[in-house]
Amino acid sequence: MRGGLIKKFFNSYSKSINKAYDRTGALFEQAFERIEVPTERYFYQLILYVHLNPQKHGVVKDFRTYHHSSYNRLLSDRPTFLKRDSTVDLFGSREGFRNAHMLYKEDLELLKFVGNDRFETSL
Repeated sequence: MRGGLIKKFFNSYSKSINKAYDRTGALFEQAFERIEVPTERYFYQLILYVHLNPQKHGVVKDFRTYHHSSYNRLLSDRPTFLKRDSTVDLFGSREGFRNAHMLYKEDLELLKFVGNDRFETSL
């Protein structure tokens, strides 16, 4: 169901932009793909990957300062639509959540030296 809503949103958005700028055709270069997240371990790793991606690609110097990230919202007590408790529980606690991100960050920095930029999906 949710995938259908996302598709509908992007189709509507594309039509609005095309109409506003008197243009036609695809707005996005490629279609979005959904992937199955079969295990909690994979979800855990995916959260780390997504949060650290802006730093990895040089958008920000520190992933914790990236404005569009859910990282700080997951650590805060402010109201959110995110499933904060179940997400943080994957890491054991808020401290575990922070520590896992810092360890993953160190792993990414080490990978720069060995040239491996592959996201491991088998864990």
